[in-house]
Amino acid sequence: MHLKSKPLSEQVYERLLEDIENGKYAPDTKIPSEHELQELYGVSRSTIREALSQLVAAGLLRRQQGIGTFVQAPHIFESIGTITSLAEEIRKRGMVPDARILRCELVEPPRHVLVRLGLTAAESVFVLERLRQADGLRVALSIDYVPRSIAPTFCEEDLVDQSLYRGLEQHYGIQLKSAEEEVEAVIPARREARLLDMPPRTPVLFLRRVTFGTTSENRSVIFPVHYVETAYRADRFRYVAKLYERST
Repeated sequence: MHLKSKPLSEQVYERLLEDIENGKYAPDTKIPSEHELQELYGVSRSTIREALSQLVAAGLLRRQQGIGTFVQAPHIFESIGTITSLAEEIRKRGMVPDARILRCELVEPPRHVLVRLGLTAAESVFVLERLRQADGLRVALSIDYVPRSIAPTFCEEDLVDQSLYRGLEQHYGIQLKSAEEEVEAVIPARREARLLDMPPRTPVLFLRRVTFGTTSENRSVIFPVHYVETAYRADRFRYVAKLYERST
């Protein structure tokens, strides 16, 4: 196949883009090597590299050193400023959320969880660990902590298809009021990398969030109702923040 008219790199870019959009190269699949593309299009390797670099810059491809170039899976965007769950954000993007429950049990919480939730050492929490997916692609690993006092049958609920937040609202009468969160880049443990299907030593976006709310019995007292730690695949998740006019 030989290309004519437009600059060669632009033509290769457009052909590859078309193949990605029509599903010939599905998300997370490896595209042909530079040598194979060179033979396919009858152009120089420098032309192929330029087209691939443009697709990488556009967020459509990603390079994995020593392995090859892969089609980038769609990103999940979360807007800072609104209390939403990951399942809700995935649905907003027209994708189907799913989760594999790794464990759900009643435990004595670690010290840092006690502090985050404002609990005493005598109080217990439910811990829920889930591998989160969007259209079948692994996007995050989350560990949620919910006080037993506000959700006494938490692990008996359907936790796969619904938003955890929606479950707290509908089943336990919780009103979510605000949330505080921290995000940083970290190197995941081997187990986390394996579950997220990531190469070892690849950074993830690690989020800690405390959500505050009220119960139906007392709408005037706001307190921590949920704490979560989530490791997001950085190649599939982005945060979006809206900034407003400076006050004078």
